[in-house]
Amino acid sequence: MSDFEVGAYPSSNTPGKEKIGDYLWASGVMLCLILKVFDFLMYDLLYVFYILLVCIIWVER
Repeated sequence: MSDFEVGAYPSSNTPGKEKIGDYLWASGVMLCLILKVFDFLMYDLLYVFYILLVCIIWVER
C-alpha cells in the first residue's frame, strides 16, 4: 500500500516539486491580480510569462 502511495504521489516525498507547486499557485494568484488591474495592457506579457512558466515546469520534471 505504501509503495502505491509513493508511486501515486511523488511530490509528497520530493521537496523540489512541492516548491514548484507552491510557486505555480502563488504566480497564478499574482497573474489574476495583475489581470484585474492591467487587463488591457498585460495580455501579451501574460502569454509569454505563462509559456515560460510551463517550460520551467517541463524542464524541472
